[in-house]
Amino acid sequence: MESVGEIFHWNSLNDPLKLVLPPGYTYLIESFDELPFYQTSENFSISQFELKTFVDVNDKERVHE
Repeated sequence: MESVGEIFHWNSLNDPLKLVLPPGYTYLIESFDELPFYQTSENFSISQFELKTFVDVNDKERVHE
């Protein structure tokens, strides 16, 4: 996700964020950094990221409150 500092509806988020953020909201993404995958001892790859966002906002007008 390259558009940091913009407002996103849940439908337009990338897949890793859709897995952890509830649908039906609008988000102001302050920063999103994808980190290297974590490899478990069972050989599973787990995506990692750091996210700074305003959450639980239902409309664009209220996202900055």
